[in-house]
Amino acid sequence: MIEKDLEKLNIGMDEEVYTLCDENGVEKEYRKILEFQNPTNEKLYYIFAEEEKIEDEELNIFPMVCIEEEDSVRFEPVETDEEFDMIEEVLDILYADSEENE
Repeated sequence: MIEKDLEKLNIGMDEEVYTLCDENGVEKEYRKILEFQNPTNEKLYYIFAEEEKIEDEELNIFPMVCIEEEDSVRFEPVETDEEFDMIEEVLDILYADSEENE
């Protein structure tokens, strides 16, 4: 879980909302705030924030690996430190780019 300021990342409020289970098996709504594919491992990553907390000044974000199957999509949590580091680097680059454009 990583904290970022939503407004500084210039994330639109028109992104898709998904109903996912949290770590306790409770269904919650999460807004997709970013989607990207890593060219190194070719995995597709979605970055989510809890919908009910989307207006908070700082968000806890939840990176997931998107696995596309024949007729469905499923999400698996990011598990390795290397993947978390890569995701944090991507977010830091977006954050830095948004500050430069202010």
